[in-house]
Amino acid sequence: MLIEEHDCFAIVGESGSGKTTLA
Repeated sequence: MLIEEHDCFAIVGESGSGKTTLA
């Protein structure tokens, strides 16, 4: 998916583990 970083962070951030993935 072609999305901006802040959008990606918000999407995967909801999963919880997504925060660690981008951080």
